[in-house]
Amino acid sequence: MTLLEFIKKYTGQEVDFDGWYGTQCMDLMHQYVYDVLGIKNKTVLAAPSAKEVYLNFKWGDLFDKIDNTPNGIPREGDIIFWSTGQWGHVAIFIEGTVNSFKSFDANWPTGTLPHIQGHYYTNVLGWLRVKDNDDSDEDVHRDCVTINDYIDMKAQRDRKDEKYEDMKDQKTEMEESKNSIIEQQEQLVKELQNNNAKLIIERDGLKEDVNSLEEGKDSLESRIGALELEAVEGLKNQLKLEEDLAKEKKKSKGGLEGYNIWELLREVFTRWKK
Repeated sequence: MTLLEFIKKYTGQEVDFDGWYGTQCMDLMHQYVYDVLGIKNKTVLAAPSAKEVYLNFKWGDLFDKIDNTPNGIPREGDIIFWSTGQWGHVAIFIEGTVNSFKSFDANWPTGTLPHIQGHYYTNVLGWLRVKDNDDSDEDVHRDCVTINDYIDMKAQRDRKDEKYEDMKDQKTEMEESKNSIIEQQEQLVKELQNNNAKLIIERDGLKEDVNSLEEGKDSLESRIGALELEAVEGLKNQLKLEEDLAKEKKKSKGGLEGYNIWELLREVFTRWKK
């Protein structure tokens, strides 16, 4: 298995080589030694912690131990060690310069699964390089280019993932904005419907008031007409009564004044019969 194949296989995967404590940086290192370097003795590079592998190094027949120097640059596939914290750290070097580098790490940051991680040389103790590497420069260069291509592809994929996440965020914002507008429109429609219902109720109430007023008007007009008729009849009766009283007064005087011709004839005829 090549380093590139190893990276592709274990990126984002749990690697628990010793069956203890889950995925640790030491588990990834041992898996690399077993799969890529072909060293099947599981006691090789075994120690209580990553930094003790380097500080108490005892596998000179298999590896060259190279201390970190200001101008030193590990080679692809070197196993690089840190003195950080209580346990230190270990990773597989991929490519870099005297200032920074990239390596294949597990549990850096704490709890992360295997991935390509960028580093500076702070707290780096040094690195181990496997002996008897018969690969030609051409093969090493080809493998290096392939891994660099993989790193570039991963970087491009990460950028695409970030762009995709940005687009998802924008889509989410647009959907939230759309939903907010829809809610506002629905609320406005409800308010308009409520206002319309109130206006209809008020209109119906006004119609009832108008009908009631018209009925009252008709009743009042009927009452006024009846009162007018009563007043006219009363006036007629009053006039007739006054006329009759006037006539009675004239008759009571014994004269014939005040009688019209017919009344005189009737009076004469009546007296003549007597």
